[in-house]
This record gives sequence, structure tokens and C-alpha cells, in this order.
Amino acid sequence: AESSSHREQLITAAHEPVSALTRRIDGNDRRLQILFELAGQLNALSTLDEVLERIVQATFEAFPAANFFAITLIEDPDNPGLEQPYLSRLRGDLQDSDERPILSKSILKRVLTEGQAVLWVKDSLGLEVSQSILDAKITACLAAPLVGQRSILGLMLVDTRGRGSLFSKQDLDLFSVFASNAAFALERARLSDSIVEMFESFVEASVTAIEARDPTTAGHSQRVASYTLETALVVNQFTSGRLGDIELSADELTELRYAALLHDFGKIAVREDVLGKPTRLPEPQMRLVEQRLETLKALVWRELLDEAIAENVPADQLIATVE
Repeated sequence: AESSSHREQLITAAHEPVSALTRRIDGNDRRLQILFELAGQLNALSTLDEVLERIVQATFEAFPAANFFAITLIEDPDNPGLEQPYLSRLRGDLQDSDERPILSKSILKRVLTEGQAVLWVKDSLGLEVSQSILDAKITACLAAPLVGQRSILGLMLVDTRGRGSLFSKQDLDLFSVFASNAAFALERARLSDSIVEMFESFVEASVTAIEARDPTTAGHSQRVASYTLETALVVNQFTSGRLGDIELSADELTELRYAALLHDFGKIAVREDVLGKPTRLPEPQMRLVEQRLETLKALVWRELLDEAIAENVPADQLIATVE
């Protein structure tokens, strides 16, 4: 384990606020362009996975000495869970390694307890260091807290494991600014996730309330949503004909699902004597409705058949459209 005196010699902390660090960074540093591009791109991202992947890419680009990247997110302040990162990457890898990465708990603990970014460089005289640093073959490490509006969200670090490269104090300043941008984007992504969860809860509660007023149609909203999405996915497969220009994005499919689930929302305001009528339509009226549906289906078939003949649409696509 590291002694207190050795740790003070091996770690340099960034004490200045981000605004002061930004002013200190050399204006000719080409990595500022990477930072500016990252800030702009993060503003357009909302999901946590997208934010994290873009941060990884930009960090490796800005710090060529770094061979390892990790982010640890704090879910429980009483149990930060420093030992296991939320995400880790080796340079050039697109996926998380199956092998559990080794992190320096002593470095991460200091960042968390003091709320300051640190630069650690292995002393050339061989001062005593922690076993985790030796096992990971780390010669230098940059670590910074992800400071949110009310608390520390987690930790972000890069190191040179397996390499003999080093970091400078200017690297520390720039890395601190990167971490500040990352923290802002992560906090916003978490807020977006919370909003989505709240809306999902609202939709679920609404469907439950609708079905509670009309138990005879229990499960109807879910079935309509399922059929609607299946139909939309079939439409997305068309490359020609009337439906060839229609392609619903993931966001549009989500909106369509919500609309389908809530299509009976108006039942909330329908009077009980109307909503809960005990009988179906009289048989003659039911036959009339069925006849109208058959007529409508025949008209659609005829129109699609004419288009298929004119545009050489495959028969299987034509059948899938109607079914």
C-alpha cells in the first residue's frame, strides 16, 4: 500500500475551477478543437450510452498517451463502488473486456474524498506504490471527479497501462475540462432517462385506469399497441410502391407505441351508462358493420393489386401489406 508521504509526492491535484483551467490551457493546443467539437456533439445526445461512447472517443483522440479509459458512476453515495467501473475501454477496443479491469483504489479514493482531479506519475526512483498499480503496469494516470450540480456523479480516468508514456500538468488541466463537460452531459442524460421513466409510468397508470373503467376490454390497449408496431415494422421493409418512401425511425416507433396505448384515453370521460352498456349491437347492425369492413378490404386489395401490376411489386410484399 502507498504511504501518506509517498502519495503526496506522486499525485498532483488540480485546485482551480474549470473556468481558470480553461484560461490556462494554451490557445494553440489543437486538442481544444476536439474539446469544442465534443461539447457541441454532447448537446445533441440524450441517452447515457451515446454520451459515454462519444466521451471515450474524444478522450482517446485528445490524449494519445492514454491506453485505458474508465468511468465509475456513483449510484449509492454510501457505497460508491470504486472497484468496478461502469464502463472501461482499452485503446482500439469497441467492446468492454471480459476481464475485470484493475483500478487504483488509492487514486480513485483521493479523487472522490477531495473532489479534485489528480495526476499521478510513477517515480523514476521506484518509490513504493500500490499493488494494483503494479499489476496494471500503470506509469501515469489522470483522474477527475464528475461534478454535478448537487453532488459528485462519479469518476473519470485515463492511464498508460502497458506503456511507458507520461502525462503533463497541462494534460491534467485539459482532462479536468473534459470531465466537466462529461459530467454536464451525463447529468442531462440521467435527467432524460428519468423523464422517460416518469412518462412510461404515466402511460402504464393511464392504461390501467382505462381498463378499470371497462374490464370487458382488458388487455385491448396492449394488443392494439402490439399489432400497430408489427404493422409499422412491416411497412419499414417496403422499398417500392406506395409505402416505399415511409420509414419510421426508432423515436417515431416509440411515439406510435404511446399513441396506440393511449388511443382509448377518452374513455376516462365517458359516462358509465354508455361505457358499460350490457349488450352488443343488434345482430342486423353487426352484419352491416362486417359487410362494410369486407367491402373496404376488397377496395384496398383492388387498389394495391393495380399498383403491384404497374410497379412490379413482389406478391409477398403485397400480401403482407393487407394482412
